Amino acid sequence: MHFNTLGYRISLACFAVLGLVLANLSLTNLLGFEFCAILALVISFVAPYLTIRQVKGYQWPQLWVLFGRSFGLSSILLLIPLFIITLNALRIKNCDFGEGLLFFILLPLISCLHSVSAGLFFGVQFRRYAYLKYLGYLVVSYSLLLWNIIFDPPVFAYHATFGYFPGPIYDEKISITSSLLWARGTTITLSLIFLCSAHLTVKLQSRQPTERRKRKTVALLIGLVSIFLIIYQFRGDLAIRPTRSYIEKKLGGKRETDHFLIFYQTDSIVEREIDAIITDHEFRYAQLTSYLQTQPKKKIRSYIYTNANQKKRLMGARYTAIEDPWGHGFHINYDTFPHPVLKHEMAHVFTT
Repeated sequence: MHFNTLGYRISLACFAVLGLVLANLSLTNLLGFEFCAILALVISFVAPYLTIRQVKGYQWPQLWVLFGRSFGLSSILLLIPLFIITLNALRIKNCDFGEGLLFFILLPLISCLHSVSAGLFFGVQFRRYAYLKYLGYLVVSYSLLLWNIIFDPPVFAYHATFGYFPGPIYDEKISITSSLLWARGTTITLSLIFLCSAHLTVKLQSRQPTERRKRKTVALLIGLVSIFLIIYQFRGDLAIRPTRSYIEKKLGGKRETDHFLIFYQTDSIVEREIDAIITDHEFRYAQLTSYLQTQPKKKIRSYIYTNANQKKRLMGARYTAIEDPWGHGFHINYDTFPHPVLKHEMAHVFTT
């Protein structure tokens, strides 16, 4: 990749236009999460394309040079909108410019690392349709993520490209959390796996490296994959991608009634008041059955979180009570008897 190539010049112009557009939109006119998430997503499609185009006639010792050049020039694409949004701070006051810079490092810059690494791997591994195969990799990973969002309670998502999607919720501020740090650390690990795999592929195609060097590369690759799998195994505890079964196990408490499966935190105020909560549930159920002249065909799953922070960590919505259509239930925070939103959320289940 070079400054004087047409593709790179077009990319420079596009990122300059993107920076100007974002600087004039209400949600993205300051250096913060929204601005950085959009940059992260865009660079994840541009950087691999530019990188793959450069993987031609390489030799195995030049692989790291190619990576360094591709990552450096792709990062420059990100610096253009960063410069624009920094100048924009002269007219739009930034609440926390330092946090914005951290978001820039965690989201678009790490996404750039992942994209260049993946682009290098696909360019080395596949001589034909390498970029299309990279897009296929994204389709598969997005599909798995979408499956989790649809069929499991969490409304948030982490991904190597866009970084973090907070979900359709109304929390007042998106901040840097330990979960985000773990997720981006996972992205770095995945990037190193792509790089190591590309390096191994080139070595296997070359007659120069010794068996000892190949074994070192294989050992490094196995180590990186092991780290990635360990993080994935604890994805629920790290709040990266909790599943329904993890949430139910984490809450610990479960009571089954004639019409409900109620999940709650053991050794909490919810457990101490569970009898009153069950009475409230059944009373609201009877009200809705009488008013709507219908009732659900199976038991409703009611998830009651002890506080907003617990709910935020486990399923993403801190204060917002939401329906869980695929789980045939709803998620609410504990409140005093009678619960102020229980009937409303239950009505959603009755009508879906």
